[in-house]
Amino acid sequence: AARIGSLAGKVAERLQSGVSVGDVAGVLGIDSKFAERELRMIKSLSSGEALADHLEDSYYGSVGRACGFVAQVGEELEESVP
Repeated sequence: AARIGSLAGKVAERLQSGVSVGDVAGVLGIDSKFAERELRMIKSLSSGEALADHLEDSYYGSVGRACGFVAQVGEELEESVP
């Protein structure tokens, strides 16, 4: 019983010290590097960083102006004042 308590304590300590997505994926049999790449891709898509990385700055600005916004890469959209 003492060994089980000790093991549980070690597991809890490791979980609190910061388990990465790769660690969890590895336990499930998924390649940890693959899981880390997929997570970075999802974060990039959800933050809009992926869009900014794949559009030319001038194109992004033109689309924004056509829709009535001032659009600059890396900044929040602002309504265009006529």
